[in-house]
Amino acid sequence: MVRAGIVCHKIYYENELIERALKERGLEVKRLDPRKVLVEVGRKEVLLDGSWMGFDVVLSRVERGVLLEGYRLLKHFEAVGIPVINKADAVLLCQDKFLTYVALRREGVKVPRTFLAYEKEPLNFVDLEEAVFKPVVGGKGMGVRKGRVNEVDLDAMGSCVQEFLPIGGRDSRCLVVGGEVVGAIERIARPGEWRTNIALGAVACPYRVDRELEELCLKCCEVVGLDVAGVDVGEVDGERYVFEVNPTPLFKGLMQACRINPAEKIADLVVKRCRG
Repeated sequence: MVRAGIVCHKIYYENELIERALKERGLEVKRLDPRKVLVEVGRKEVLLDGSWMGFDVVLSRVERGVLLEGYRLLKHFEAVGIPVINKADAVLLCQDKFLTYVALRREGVKVPRTFLAYEKEPLNFVDLEEAVFKPVVGGKGMGVRKGRVNEVDLDAMGSCVQEFLPIGGRDSRCLVVGGEVVGAIERIARPGEWRTNIALGAVACPYRVDRELEELCLKCCEVVGLDVAGVDVGEVDGERYVFEVNPTPLFKGLMQACRINPAEKIADLVVKRCRG
Protein backbone atom coordinates (compact mmCIF):
# COMPACT_ATOMS: atom_id res chain seq x y z
CA MET A 1 0.00 0.00 0.00
CA VAL A 2 1.22 3.51 -0.84
CA ARG A 3 1.96 5.51 2.29
CA ALA A 4 1.59 9.29 2.41
CA GLY A 5 2.83 11.58 5.15
CA ILE A 6 1.24 14.90 6.05
CA VAL A 7 3.74 17.18 7.77
CA CYS A 8 1.77 19.29 10.24
CA HIS A 9 1.64 20.24 13.88
CA LYS A 10 -2.04 21.13 14.31
CA ILE A 11 -5.10 19.14 13.32
CA TYR A 12 -6.95 21.69 11.20
CA TYR A 13 -10.28 20.89 9.58
CA GLU A 14 -8.63 21.13 6.16
CA ASN A 15 -5.94 18.61 7.13
CA GLU A 16 -8.59 16.14 8.21
CA LEU A 17 -10.37 16.53 4.86
CA ILE A 18 -7.13 15.94 2.95
CA GLU A 19 -6.37 12.87 5.05
CA ARG A 20 -9.84 11.47 4.40
CA ALA A 21 -9.56 12.11 0.64
CA LEU A 22 -6.22 10.32 0.49
CA LYS A 23 -7.59 7.31 2.37
CA GLU A 24 -10.54 7.17 -0.04
CA ARG A 25 -7.97 6.84 -2.83
CA GLY A 26 -6.43 3.81 -1.16
CA LEU A 27 -3.44 5.43 0.52
CA GLU A 28 -2.26 4.82 4.05
CA VAL A 29 -1.86 8.22 5.73
CA LYS A 30 0.29 9.25 8.68
CA ARG A 31 0.52 12.68 10.28
CA LEU A 32 4.10 13.76 10.84
CA ASP A 33 4.52 16.31 13.60
CA PRO A 34 8.04 17.63 12.90
CA ARG A 35 8.69 17.95 16.64
CA LYS A 36 7.81 14.34 17.38
CA VAL A 37 9.55 12.30 14.68
CA LEU A 38 13.13 11.05 14.87
CA VAL A 39 15.17 11.48 11.70
CA GLU A 40 18.54 9.99 10.78
CA VAL A 41 20.61 11.69 8.10
CA GLY A 42 20.44 9.70 4.85
CA ARG A 43 17.81 7.22 6.05
CA LYS A 44 14.50 7.15 4.20
CA GLU A 45 12.52 5.87 7.16
CA VAL A 46 11.67 8.09 10.12
CA LEU A 47 10.79 6.97 13.64
CA LEU A 48 7.12 7.62 14.37
CA ASP A 49 5.26 6.26 17.39
CA GLY A 50 8.05 3.77 18.14
CA SER A 51 8.37 2.34 14.61
CA TRP A 52 10.59 3.17 11.63
CA MET A 53 8.37 4.02 8.68
CA GLY A 54 9.05 4.79 5.03
CA PHE A 55 6.91 7.10 2.90
CA ASP A 56 6.15 7.20 -0.82
CA VAL A 57 5.04 10.82 -0.90
CA VAL A 58 4.90 13.71 1.57
CA LEU A 59 2.50 16.66 1.69
CA SER A 60 3.51 19.82 3.52
CA ARG A 61 0.93 21.47 5.73
CA VAL A 62 3.65 23.18 7.77
CA GLU A 63 2.38 26.02 9.96
CA ARG A 64 4.30 29.11 11.04
CA GLY A 65 4.65 27.81 14.62
CA VAL A 66 6.86 24.92 13.47
CA LEU A 67 8.33 26.55 10.38
CA LEU A 68 11.99 25.68 10.88
CA GLU A 69 11.25 22.23 12.26
CA GLY A 70 8.95 21.52 9.33
CA TYR A 71 11.47 22.93 6.86
CA ARG A 72 14.17 20.59 8.12
CA LEU A 73 11.90 17.56 7.87
CA LEU A 74 10.79 18.44 4.33
CA LYS A 75 14.42 18.97 3.26
CA HIS A 76 15.28 15.55 4.70
CA PHE A 77 12.57 13.85 2.64
CA GLU A 78 13.68 15.68 -0.48
CA ALA A 79 17.30 14.64 0.12
CA VAL A 80 16.42 10.94 0.28
CA GLY A 81 14.39 11.13 -2.93
CA ILE A 82 10.80 11.19 -1.66
CA PRO A 83 8.35 13.40 -3.64
CA VAL A 84 7.35 16.43 -1.53
CA ILE A 85 4.44 18.86 -2.04
CA ASN A 86 5.15 21.78 -1.39
CA LYS A 87 8.94 21.93 -1.59
CA ALA A 88 10.75 23.01 1.57
CA ASP A 89 12.41 26.09 0.09
CA ALA A 90 9.11 27.34 -1.31
CA VAL A 91 7.40 26.91 2.08
CA LEU A 92 10.17 28.80 3.87
CA LEU A 93 10.17 31.58 1.28
CA CYS A 94 6.42 32.15 1.36
CA GLN A 95 6.12 32.11 5.13
CA ASP A 96 8.35 35.20 5.00
CA LYS A 97 6.28 38.05 3.57
CA PHE A 98 9.25 40.28 2.74
CA LEU A 99 11.11 37.57 0.82
CA THR A 100 7.88 36.72 -1.02
CA TYR A 101 7.53 40.34 -2.17
CA VAL A 102 11.18 40.38 -3.24
CA ALA A 103 10.72 37.26 -5.37
CA LEU A 104 7.46 38.44 -6.94
CA ARG A 105 8.67 41.97 -7.69
CA ARG A 106 11.81 40.61 -9.35
CA GLU A 107 9.59 38.78 -11.86
CA GLY A 108 7.37 41.77 -12.58
CA VAL A 109 4.42 40.96 -10.29
CA LYS A 110 2.85 44.07 -8.78
CA VAL A 111 3.08 44.18 -4.98
CA PRO A 112 2.46 47.09 -2.60
CA ARG A 113 5.42 49.38 -2.05
CA THR A 114 7.12 47.71 0.92
CA PHE A 115 9.93 48.47 3.38
CA LEU A 116 11.56 46.09 5.86
CA ALA A 117 12.17 47.71 9.26
CA TYR A 118 13.30 46.66 12.71
CA GLU A 119 13.52 50.12 14.32
CA LYS A 120 11.28 53.18 14.09
CA GLU A 121 13.91 55.85 13.49
CA PRO A 122 14.72 54.91 9.86
CA LEU A 123 11.02 55.22 9.04
CA ASN A 124 11.38 59.00 9.30
CA PHE A 125 12.87 58.74 5.81
CA VAL A 126 9.90 56.82 4.39
CA ASP A 127 7.54 59.00 2.34
CA LEU A 128 4.28 57.19 3.11
CA GLU A 129 1.33 59.18 4.45
CA GLU A 130 -0.42 56.08 5.80
CA ALA A 131 1.06 52.61 6.09
CA VAL A 132 0.16 49.03 6.87
CA PHE A 133 2.43 47.21 9.34
CA LYS A 134 2.71 43.44 9.04
CA PRO A 135 4.91 40.99 10.94
CA VAL A 136 7.35 39.45 8.48
CA VAL A 137 6.10 36.02 9.57
CA GLY A 138 2.43 35.93 10.48
CA GLY A 139 -1.09 35.23 9.30
CA LYS A 140 -4.85 35.51 9.82
CA GLY A 141 -4.45 39.29 10.18
CA MET A 142 -2.81 38.93 13.59
CA GLY A 143 -0.47 41.79 14.37
CA VAL A 144 -1.43 43.71 11.22
CA ARG A 145 -2.01 47.41 11.94
CA LYS A 146 -2.55 50.63 10.06
CA GLY A 147 -1.26 54.12 10.90
CA ARG A 148 1.35 56.78 10.29
CA VAL A 149 4.82 55.38 9.77
CA ASN A 150 6.30 56.95 12.93
CA GLU A 151 3.40 56.13 15.24
CA VAL A 152 3.18 52.33 15.17
CA ASP A 153 5.48 50.00 17.13
CA LEU A 154 7.35 47.43 15.07
CA ASP A 155 7.49 43.68 15.51
CA ALA A 156 10.70 42.56 17.23
CA MET A 157 11.38 40.07 14.43
CA GLY A 158 10.94 42.70 11.73
CA SER A 159 7.97 44.39 10.10
CA CYS A 160 6.88 44.91 6.52
CA VAL A 161 5.86 48.55 6.27
CA GLN A 162 3.63 48.95 3.22
CA GLU A 163 1.78 51.67 1.46
CA PHE A 164 -1.93 51.47 2.29
CA LEU A 165 -3.84 50.62 -0.88
CA PRO A 166 -7.54 51.64 -0.89
CA ILE A 167 -9.10 48.32 -1.92
CA GLY A 168 -12.41 49.17 -0.28
CA GLY A 169 -12.30 46.43 2.35
CA ARG A 170 -12.40 43.61 -0.16
CA ASP A 171 -9.94 41.37 -1.98
CA SER A 172 -9.84 37.93 -3.59
CA ARG A 173 -8.33 34.66 -2.39
CA CYS A 174 -7.60 32.19 -5.18
CA LEU A 175 -6.69 28.59 -4.42
CA VAL A 176 -4.17 27.01 -6.77
CA VAL A 177 -3.55 23.25 -6.88
CA GLY A 178 -1.17 21.67 -9.36
CA GLY A 179 -1.17 24.55 -11.83
CA GLU A 180 -4.94 25.08 -11.74
CA VAL A 181 -7.06 27.69 -9.99
CA VAL A 182 -9.61 25.38 -8.40
CA GLY A 183 -11.72 28.07 -6.75
CA ALA A 184 -11.82 31.67 -5.60
CA ILE A 185 -13.66 33.88 -3.15
CA GLU A 186 -14.07 37.57 -2.62
CA ARG A 187 -13.41 38.46 1.02
CA ILE A 188 -15.40 41.40 2.32
CA ALA A 189 -14.31 42.94 5.62
CA ARG A 190 -16.91 43.16 8.38
CA PRO A 191 -18.30 46.62 9.22
CA GLY A 192 -15.73 48.79 10.97
CA GLU A 193 -12.83 46.57 9.91
CA TRP A 194 -10.45 47.18 6.97
CA ARG A 195 -8.67 43.81 7.11
CA THR A 196 -10.20 41.11 4.92
CA ASN A 197 -9.16 37.98 6.80
CA ILE A 198 -11.87 35.35 7.30
CA ALA A 199 -10.44 34.80 10.79
CA LEU A 200 -11.35 38.42 11.61
CA GLY A 201 -14.94 38.05 10.53
CA ALA A 202 -14.78 38.83 6.81
CA VAL A 203 -17.54 37.41 4.64
CA ALA A 204 -16.64 35.05 1.77
CA CYS A 205 -18.53 35.14 -1.52
CA PRO A 206 -17.91 33.16 -4.72
CA TYR A 207 -15.65 35.05 -7.10
CA ARG A 208 -15.33 34.64 -10.86
CA VAL A 209 -11.73 34.25 -11.98
CA ASP A 210 -11.01 35.91 -15.32
CA ARG A 211 -8.08 35.01 -17.55
CA GLU A 212 -5.89 37.83 -16.26
CA LEU A 213 -6.37 36.84 -12.61
CA GLU A 214 -5.81 33.18 -13.40
CA GLU A 215 -2.54 33.93 -15.18
CA LEU A 216 -1.43 36.18 -12.32
CA CYS A 217 -2.04 33.48 -9.71
CA LEU A 218 -0.32 30.78 -11.73
CA LYS A 219 2.65 33.06 -12.34
CA CYS A 220 2.96 33.74 -8.60
CA CYS A 221 3.04 30.01 -7.87
CA GLU A 222 5.60 29.43 -10.60
CA VAL A 223 7.83 32.22 -9.28
CA VAL A 224 7.88 30.95 -5.70
CA GLY A 225 7.74 27.24 -6.57
CA LEU A 226 4.48 26.23 -4.89
CA ASP A 227 2.18 23.41 -6.04
CA VAL A 228 -0.57 24.29 -3.55
CA ALA A 229 -1.16 27.91 -2.57
CA GLY A 230 -3.65 30.56 -1.61
CA VAL A 231 -2.99 33.78 -3.54
CA ASP A 232 -4.43 37.02 -2.14
CA VAL A 233 -5.04 39.79 -4.66
CA GLY A 234 -6.41 43.32 -4.30
CA GLU A 235 -7.42 45.78 -7.00
CA VAL A 236 -6.94 49.54 -7.15
CA ASP A 237 -7.92 51.62 -10.20
CA GLY A 238 -7.91 48.55 -12.42
CA GLU A 239 -4.47 47.39 -11.27
CA ARG A 240 -4.06 44.12 -9.39
CA TYR A 241 -1.61 43.77 -6.51
CA VAL A 242 -0.56 40.55 -4.79
CA PHE A 243 -0.64 40.72 -0.99
CA GLU A 244 0.31 37.16 -0.09
CA VAL A 245 1.10 33.70 -1.46
CA ASN A 246 0.19 31.28 1.32
CA PRO A 247 1.95 27.87 1.22
CA THR A 248 -0.42 26.26 3.75
CA PRO A 249 -3.81 27.70 2.82
CA LEU A 250 -6.93 27.09 4.84
CA PHE A 251 -10.00 26.78 2.64
CA LYS A 252 -13.06 26.26 4.83
CA GLY A 253 -14.46 29.66 3.81
CA LEU A 254 -13.93 28.85 0.14
CA MET A 255 -15.63 25.48 0.57
CA GLN A 256 -18.69 27.04 2.12
CA ALA A 257 -18.93 29.86 -0.40
CA CYS A 258 -18.21 27.88 -3.58
CA ARG A 259 -19.55 24.48 -2.49
CA ILE A 260 -16.43 22.65 -3.59
CA ASN A 261 -13.97 20.47 -1.69
CA PRO A 262 -10.37 21.43 -2.59
CA ALA A 263 -9.10 18.48 -0.53
CA GLU A 264 -10.15 16.24 -3.43
CA LYS A 265 -7.92 18.16 -5.84
CA ILE A 266 -5.01 18.14 -3.39
CA ALA A 267 -5.40 14.38 -2.88
CA ASP A 268 -5.43 13.82 -6.65
CA LEU A 269 -2.19 15.79 -6.93
CA VAL A 270 -0.55 13.74 -4.17
CA VAL A 271 -1.54 10.47 -5.88
CA LYS A 272 -0.23 11.74 -9.21
CA ARG A 273 3.13 12.71 -7.73
CA CYS A 274 3.70 9.45 -5.89
CA ARG A 275 3.10 7.57 -9.14
CA GLY A 276 5.72 9.68 -10.89
